[in-house]
Amino acid sequence: MKIKSLLFILGMLCLALPMVAQEPDAKDILDRTADAFRREGGVKIGFSVRAPEGNSNGTICLKGDKFLLETEGMKTWFDGRTQWSYLASSDEINVSEPTPEELEEQERRRKIREKQREYSRRSREKKKRAAEAQG
Repeated sequence: MKIKSLLFILGMLCLALPMVAQEPDAKDILDRTADAFRREGGVKIGFSVRAPEGNSNGTICLKGDKFLLETEGMKTWFDGRTQWSYLASSDEINVSEPTPEELEEQERRRKIREKQREYSRRSREKKKRAAEAQG
């Protein structure tokens, strides 16, 4: 699996977050996760994907530019330079090195997420100050 495919999967998971955000405490959970990631330098996330083709569960561990993605039947890890994917069904390992363009795209997405988090933090602080001024 190439890094583009993995980034696409991660992007789809991120797009699914607004649906999760309908739950009252989802934003709080995401904020605490982002805070833990910044504080600890890494995070482990368990997830479930429900699709017409079937359901899947897995975990992803993120630390800096490294990750480990484990799902049923597949394990993918990236050390910041080389990516390995193991497919249990075929007992096959694929090794690839993302191109500079693929890594640059990943960095752009990371920066966008950082800006989004910063905007959300500032928005919360602004609302809090406004509420304190009224109360």
